[in-house]
Order: sequence, then structure tokens, then C-alpha cells
Amino acid sequence: LAQQANQVTGGNHPMVLYTLSAAYAECGRFSEADEAAARVLTLATVQSNRAMTDAIGKVRALYQAGKPFRETRSATP
Repeated sequence: LAQQANQVTGGNHPMVLYTLSAAYAECGRFSEADEAAARVLTLATVQSNRAMTDAIGKVRALYQAGKPFRETRSATP
């Protein structure tokens, strides 16, 4: 689904690529995850999206170490 969303958006939507990179990493496709994340970094930099550039840098470090990105949720009382 993430690949389809990326295709529909022309490969130029940072959040879609961010999701695609996470999906690749979850499947153990770390080189593709890092490539997608690198594209996110480029797009976020061009768009001056500081939050996205900061986040993707941390995520890329995981992919380069062969680890997927997993967001944790805290329990609500």
C-alpha cells in the first residue's frame, strides 16, 4: 500500500515516503528503506521542514544499523 501511495503521489510526498521507508525496513529491506529515507531528507530540506529532517535522520540511523523503526505508544490511564 505504501508503494502504491508513493506511486500515486509521484514519489514527492515526504510523509508517504517516510511511511514507505518504515514499511521497507519492517520487511527487512533496509537498503531500500534508507534510499526512501534519503529522498525524504532531500524533500524535507527543500521544503524547510525542520521537524521532518530531524526525525528522518534518527530513523536513517536505525535502517543503516539494520533495525526497523517502531513507534511506541504509551498507555493512557
